[in-house]
Amino acid sequence: MEMACEDPTAGGTRADEGPLASLELLEPGVVYLTEWRPEPGDEDPDPKRMSTFAAVGHKTG
Repeated sequence: MEMACEDPTAGGTRADEGPLASLELLEPGVVYLTEWRPEPGDEDPDPKRMSTFAAVGHKTG
């Protein structure tokens, strides 16, 4: 996924590239799918095993 850093937990995203360029990302930004607002106690000990990312944003300007 070109829009995300190699490790999205290490510094956010490159939202100025690709389809995310016109979106304002909501927290927590682009993260591994299992890290998208997990319930308390549901945290994944190894989120990098997922090859799927999640993000929600809304159009700006």
